[in-house]
Amino acid sequence: MVAGMLPMPRPGRPLEKRIVINGRTWRYAWSKTGTLGKQTILQYLANVVNGKDHVSPASPSFSPEQNRAALEALETLLEETGDQGYGHSWSDLKASAIHRVMILSALTLYHTPTSHIVPLAIKVIYGKMNDDSWTLTIDRWRSSSCQGRTGVLYASNLFETVRSARCIHFMTPVLLLKAVLVMWLYSIIHDRLRHGRGYQLEIPSVVLDLKSLDTPATKQWIANGSSCIKLPGISNLLSRQGRCKMLEESVVVMRSLRAWGISSMYAQLLERLRLVEDMQPAELATI
Repeated sequence: MVAGMLPMPRPGRPLEKRIVINGRTWRYAWSKTGTLGKQTILQYLANVVNGKDHVSPASPSFSPEQNRAALEALETLLEETGDQGYGHSWSDLKASAIHRVMILSALTLYHTPTSHIVPLAIKVIYGKMNDDSWTLTIDRWRSSSCQGRTGVLYASNLFETVRSARCIHFMTPVLLLKAVLVMWLYSIIHDRLRHGRGYQLEIPSVVLDLKSLDTPATKQWIANGSSCIKLPGISNLLSRQGRCKMLEESVVVMRSLRAWGISSMYAQLLERLRLVEDMQPAELATI
């Protein structure tokens, strides 16, 4: 079997297992399929890079070669979906935005050191995150800081994509929620490290917007970190004020996705996180 090629389906396994995600074959499949077909491909690639086999969840059948091939495919597709200039119809632009959100979400979750981020947020809301839990979480991020910052980069790009485009898709609310929580958690961890003198404050700021995926400043930030992350309309994500602003903005965006009822529940969760900020001890609430 060629490296990066997914196995032929066993009896009872879905037809999408026939997808080949290396070389020219997946590119051909992508160019010849419609919007729903592209979404199926993206969901499958996301499952591969994040090790999720929905047919046999107890024993994922993806090899490291398949994982790398899927990751490269997603990164390439992200570049291609970034071309949203003139000559595209409104329906094409909407479809491209949805595809981009799905790709960014897969890359965010792949790079984020905390895999179960929604349960962690719920534990914070209900005061169940003790010092030991925070220490384990922070150590996990510190041991893979460059990877974590890459996840934050993709999460911020997803956030801005949803803010700037009407992504009317049933998966948008949950993908947006996870992206917001990644940025929120990174900001919280920065706060705790800063007060523990585990962070250098003199490192230059970085701007994370829709044009920041592959800039020299972004690459420097991923390698070295920063004490100031700017998003459109948010002066510094790493300050308490900026974190609160980001949560408030995310609630507004989430409520705009009212076509899907689950968005109201997610908006309430984000509002609860925002309220938790008002209850933080003074030493952690100080910017």
